[in-house]
Amino acid sequence: MTSDAKISINFAGKEVAVPARITYFTQREIAFKALQSLGICWFVAAVCVLVPILHFVLTPAAFLAGPIASAFVYFKVQKLPKSLEGSVRCLHCSSDTDFAFANAKPPFYEMCRNCRTGYQVIWPPISRENS
Repeated sequence: MTSDAKISINFAGKEVAVPARITYFTQREIAFKALQSLGICWFVAAVCVLVPILHFVLTPAAFLAGPIASAFVYFKVQKLPKSLEGSVRCLHCSSDTDFAFANAKPPFYEMCRNCRTGYQVIWPPISRENS
């Protein structure tokens, strides 16, 4: 799902609102990531069965941690962007610079292409349009 939103950009303490295009994960991708975490936990549990003494604790713990980790990943990935892109006018040199992040986790940091001044793209967005 792609939507347009207002994103807040922080230039050394000064915040600027700019439009950005955000792509979110689909329900299928979210479910796949959740099932991956469940599979990893259960694989660890299966491997721990072979370890003497420790399998009394590690195997049940990994089996119980699987659904909890899966639920955590499911709800966390729903809120994260798959990609985030936009453009901002630098407050120092007044040149336009683009930013694009794909499969990255917040916080998002970028630099002006012209003067190399760093800025932070603040997540979550201020507002959503066309969602």
